[in-house]
Amino acid sequence: MQPARAKKGGRLAIRLFGHFEVALDGAPFRLATPRKSLQVLAYLLLHRGTPVSREYLAFLLYPDDEEGSARAKLRATLSELTKILPSSAERYVIVDTDKVAWNQDADVWLDVDEFIEAMRDETRLSDAIDLYRGDLLPEIYDEWLEAIRERHRNAYLRCLTERISQARRNGNLGLAIETARNLLSADPWREDVVRRIMAMRYESGDGAGALREYAEFADRLRAQMQAEPMLETAVLAEQIAKGAAPATDDSDVERSAVVRGSAVLPFVGRREEMDRLLETWKRATRGRGACAFIGGEAGIGKSRVASELAHAIEDRGGRVLLGTTSSPEAVPYESVVDALRSALPLLAALKPSVALASVAALIPEIHARVALPAVPRLDAESERMRLFESLFRCMTELAGPRPVLLVLEDLHAAQAASVELLQFLLRRIVGARVMIVATYRDEEATRLHALHRLRREARTVGGALNISLAALSRDDVEDLRAAAPDVGDRSAENLIAATHGNPLFLTQLAVDAREGERAAPPTSLQGAVERRVDKLSTAARTAAEIAACIGDRFSRDAVREVSAWDDSALTDALDELLDRRVICEAPGRGLLEYAFTHQLMHETIARAVAPKQLAVRRRRVARVLEELYPERFSELSALLAGHYEAGGDVGNAVRCYFEAVRRSIGIGALQEARSLGERALAVASDPEMRAKLWLESATIESRCGDLTTRDAALTQLERADAELGDVAVHRETLLHRIALGTSVGDLAAREAAVNALRDSLTDEDPHWNAVLHLEQANLAMAQGKLDEARAAGERGLSHSRAAGDEATTVKTLCSMALLESHRGPLSNAEKLSEEALQVAGRAGDPALQLLSSNCAWTIAYQQRNFERCRELAANCLLLAVKLGDRPTEAQTHHRLAVAFAYVGNPADARQHFAEAERIYGETGNPAGTGGQFMNRAVLEMRVGHVERAISATHKALELFEQANEIRGRVPVLSNLALQYSYAGQPDKALRYGEESLELARRYGFRNMESSTLENLALAEGAAGHYERAIDYANAALTLRSELQLQLWSGQTLANMAIWQVALGNLAAARETVRKLLADEEIDRGNDWPAYCYWAAAQIFHVDGRPTEATRLLERAKRIMEKMASDFDEEDRASFLALPWHADIARAAAAGVWPDPPR
Repeated sequence: MQPARAKKGGRLAIRLFGHFEVALDGAPFRLATPRKSLQVLAYLLLHRGTPVSREYLAFLLYPDDEEGSARAKLRATLSELTKILPSSAERYVIVDTDKVAWNQDADVWLDVDEFIEAMRDETRLSDAIDLYRGDLLPEIYDEWLEAIRERHRNAYLRCLTERISQARRNGNLGLAIETARNLLSADPWREDVVRRIMAMRYESGDGAGALREYAEFADRLRAQMQAEPMLETAVLAEQIAKGAAPATDDSDVERSAVVRGSAVLPFVGRREEMDRLLETWKRATRGRGACAFIGGEAGIGKSRVASELAHAIEDRGGRVLLGTTSSPEAVPYESVVDALRSALPLLAALKPSVALASVAALIPEIHARVALPAVPRLDAESERMRLFESLFRCMTELAGPRPVLLVLEDLHAAQAASVELLQFLLRRIVGARVMIVATYRDEEATRLHALHRLRREARTVGGALNISLAALSRDDVEDLRAAAPDVGDRSAENLIAATHGNPLFLTQLAVDAREGERAAPPTSLQGAVERRVDKLSTAARTAAEIAACIGDRFSRDAVREVSAWDDSALTDALDELLDRRVICEAPGRGLLEYAFTHQLMHETIARAVAPKQLAVRRRRVARVLEELYPERFSELSALLAGHYEAGGDVGNAVRCYFEAVRRSIGIGALQEARSLGERALAVASDPEMRAKLWLESATIESRCGDLTTRDAALTQLERADAELGDVAVHRETLLHRIALGTSVGDLAAREAAVNALRDSLTDEDPHWNAVLHLEQANLAMAQGKLDEARAAGERGLSHSRAAGDEATTVKTLCSMALLESHRGPLSNAEKLSEEALQVAGRAGDPALQLLSSNCAWTIAYQQRNFERCRELAANCLLLAVKLGDRPTEAQTHHRLAVAFAYVGNPADARQHFAEAERIYGETGNPAGTGGQFMNRAVLEMRVGHVERAISATHKALELFEQANEIRGRVPVLSNLALQYSYAGQPDKALRYGEESLELARRYGFRNMESSTLENLALAEGAAGHYERAIDYANAALTLRSELQLQLWSGQTLANMAIWQVALGNLAAARETVRKLLADEEIDRGNDWPAYCYWAAAQIFHVDGRPTEATRLLERAKRIMEKMASDFDEEDRASFLALPWHADIARAAAAGVWPDPPR
């Protein structure tokens, strides 16, 4: 492209793309550029309109010189520059004592200016491409030019990309392929471009050529980069080879996630913010996932910053996924689902898995593209965690070939579920090549909004970047004036005074100026938007109002059906709305392909619709959407319900609300389900529907865990049940009341509900009779009526087997197994748990298999059969991984660690503890992490690392306190009593032990009470208070006997014998030793079995019975050495250094016995 000749002679034309060239009035002009004169000329040309200080220019050009020398060189260069430039009526360069600037009045044509103007006009892309003859001034290597050069190069690549799309849409495949080849010449590793060439060549009938393109690129990639093509490229080649034609448009070829339409105003300012964001991106590309929050007032440029970042990252080879949040949020997890939907072809190309099938619950279109496995049912929380983990895994798989930027817009409108998902993702991306950018509007997100809590947590824990955008500065607006002629006739001060530096407000003024608006500018951003809307034609305004009734996103089909216009009229109206920047094409692949350019635009138009007209339109919108997209009814149900309600169609509103409630529950969005249920109940009048809604409400509250709201919902359900008189609803209501009674320990309410359930049944219903007897068995066990519980369980098994109800059979067998573990002997419990495993295996239900495995593990643990524990846990781990059940995966690693610890394998135990800690952390389970630290401390204590044990236990205590987990605090406090006793700090031991005992008794934790009594006995013994120690020990032994847990009593008996001798009561010590040695399972029931035999040996030694003493000493020594032999060197040394083990070694080697015994 050639610059136009000036009307007067002397016009200077300068080209900076490719190599530096100058022409004077159309004729080549040789410009000698000694020293740094070319750099000075280039800097001034590229920063016209902004004078630069001599000091800054000197430092920029001569950074290694002293200040005086740099200034002197600059003076010489400026003098030369004025001499080498052609003579002109106006000076080209204005120089004074402080500043240097290019003369804005000089008649100069610059290819860079022409390129920028052409690239912003979609009709002039070819001009822009022709102007770009090569990179900007490649002969200059100065650092200041690199960013500018890169920016223009990226703009050129975007022009090529857009021309490919234009040519393809117009059917000009030859031009599209040629342009794509030019793009590859400039950026040879752009696989998305290779795929486009392949698809276009196949489309043009050249399948062999398409495969040749793939083979040549793959060979080049392997030879030069030692890498394989991306999955999506290989998939496309496979489709072409099979003759399965790829899409004839860009739908299945990777495209920019961000609409790269021409902006009204150039992007100015925000340099510091962009630098920080790009630095964060660099971190993410190295596998250190990161997050950034971008906030600010309406119109301040949050989306523009995110968009520019997305452009920059796409140009750097990253993959951008963009999702937005409607206002209000249309569906749970909307922005993340929107973002992943934009990558639908890539999602569908992933390996079919339970994770991908779980994501398909949110993006059902995946099912149409790939066969997916069934998703087994789990408990509600595990399913929610599986869904979150599945979304993360799909995201990281997409990030495998190219790091991913996930942009989530307008999160101030997000509800609780979306914020919870974001919180989960922020924890999980720490080791992934993923960066998340979340934008929000300050004034819409109140101080207590969950998003702000998440921001603070992310900043504190994960070092998230928080950016709050301010108004544009005077310098920014000056840059804007220089680059945007539409506002160039107004001073920067005037523009700032009129718009407060708000970019959206400035844009509205620029559009007004472009359209010749002469009226005084509006005084507010809202006023500017209203003026833009007022200028619309009647048809365009009507179309906009209909679209606004649909929402901030809408589809052409929906507007057409609601308006009943013909295609021609609708096209004209939508074109006007697009041209006037009221609407734009929405990014991604959702049903609704258009969006309003800003929420303010949508809100302004929606407010202008008369209420009566609004109701009519919204009722019609609901019917149209339901008819257009019947296969997406569940996903759209909340949106439909809102439209029906606003349109006065209550019956359909309640129907859709009910579906939306159930869907929200199914995907773990409980707060959204609660809100939708409340809206439905506020308008529903039908007794049956109200009862169904209250049933769902009871389910929601049971999962949310607030007992007060749960009881309130259940009370309302009982009223609806009484009004309806439906037996099925009545039975479900009673099960909810039984469950609540179980949770709060209200045996009376629980018994009343069980009896009412009994009264509602007949003998002809084996399933419900099986359920009844299971509840009767559980109630009787809670009441301590163990024989009644067993009888009820037997009746329940008879009914469940008759009904072929494997689920209730497994639940009953597990309940009876736990019952028998209390009644004894444990062999009966083991038999029942093994039968439960068999039935669950036949049923093929993973949830039942996990339930029965957990039951069997508990029984094996009580039997101290740790090999069986390890076997069961290993099977559970395989199942949990297969199901994507992360909570169970963490729990199973935890259990494997416990099993390995007890069989004397600390190394493997620590490995599994670490895995459990990692997964508990990733899934946000502080109580689980606390339990892991508690049991890790038990391991460290067992091998003699007392300080490590104390440290880990304090971490567990802190986590349990944060989670308000009483059941975890009690054993942790008890363990601290034991640990401080052995650390020689009995005062601390007593303090922690007494606190544990008080909590155990207050909350009725009898098993924990027995352990705490034992540890308090140890603390008193360490303090020398032997009588009190014996009292605590006897109390512990009595309680152990009541609970049939004598297996764990050996250590306490051994300690008590030592204390009795210390008090001079040898006879009592003899009797205690007799009880101790009568326990055939002494080796399995204690952490240090050698100590039990050693204590008995010392009593015999004091009693003058050397033969028995020597025999028991040898046995203690064998056990000690056998246990130590399985440890590594560090653990073995620590274990053998425990005081009683050192005593055993001395007595065996030198016959030196402690006096007194200890």
